[in-house]
Amino acid sequence: MSESSELPVPPRPVDGRVFGEVEALAIWARAATLQAEAAREAAVRFGVEPPEPPASEAGGTLAIDPATRAPAGMYLASEVLAAALEAGIPRDCVMIAIAEHEAVGGEAALALDAVDARARARLVGHEATSVRAEAVLPESPTTVLARLRRVAASAPYDFAFDATVGGHPVEGGVLRFRNPLMHERGEAEHARRGINWFAYHTSRMQVRHVHVTLAPRGTAEAPGCEVVITGDLRPGQRWNVRFVRGASAVLTALFGIVGAGLGLKLLGGLAGAAGGAVAGLAAGIGYTALLAAISRWEHRAARRAIEGAFGELLRAVQRPGDEARAFAPPAAAAPPRLVSGEDGAPLRIGRAP
Repeated sequence: MSESSELPVPPRPVDGRVFGEVEALAIWARAATLQAEAAREAAVRFGVEPPEPPASEAGGTLAIDPATRAPAGMYLASEVLAAALEAGIPRDCVMIAIAEHEAVGGEAALALDAVDARARARLVGHEATSVRAEAVLPESPTTVLARLRRVAASAPYDFAFDATVGGHPVEGGVLRFRNPLMHERGEAEHARRGINWFAYHTSRMQVRHVHVTLAPRGTAEAPGCEVVITGDLRPGQRWNVRFVRGASAVLTALFGIVGAGLGLKLLGGLAGAAGGAVAGLAAGIGYTALLAAISRWEHRAARRAIEGAFGELLRAVQRPGDEARAFAPPAAAAPPRLVSGEDGAPLRIGRAP
């Protein structure tokens, strides 16, 4: 495939989408969260204090002129974008939030933020709800887009192009790739992709879609392209929190019942049963604490692994350009020429102008 090949699906404009008020607020809040997480990661990377979160992340309201509201209480996506930009949220964060919302769809998207802060701290072990990698590559956006498509379709990623959201990727839109999870693949797809750590971790965290934004940098003489790859961790976090909570409740009750039965059999009487139940409940609580510790470890390990894989994807996109620059023959120097001097003066050697 040539590096100038186009996407097979025409871009869809953001203006054609409409959202209900609850959806618009959720998209706005998600965009603010993405902005805050990106700022925190940048602060850690550069060793500075993270900035204060925007008002929108602290529970602000979506400031949209009622006159721009679509019929039946719906909001145009373009107005959601304009309101977020006015609040200081970057366009790419808003577009990724819209793309994530569309990828999950409707009620399911609204349910992703149901995990409260206490459960996230206890069972997830970190604040991040997304995983991302970014880089500025010394190539034009068109070249980067073509290489990205080729690398993303290769192992271990094997992404499939899904859609563009909000316009062409080199013009501010979001490029979406589909990442089928291991339990969702057919036999042919299993045989082609096989099992690797990237597939395992993305399946464990239920990262079904990967979103990419491109932004031109540099000049025409020295082009550059900023690439950001984002994966949504909220589906996996929500599923894991619900699973661990349910398993903890069932196991604690089961330990208590078994403890009461053993206490009644070994010690006899109501006191023996009560003592056994207390011991069983204590064992159940200890076991669920172990489950929570395992959950936190798995989430942190998965996030690091996926982030590392995204970073390697970006390096693979950059590698052909680096190789061409490293092994290209050096520019030929202008040959010296003889410069005529005055009569009787010796000839001198100079450089061609």
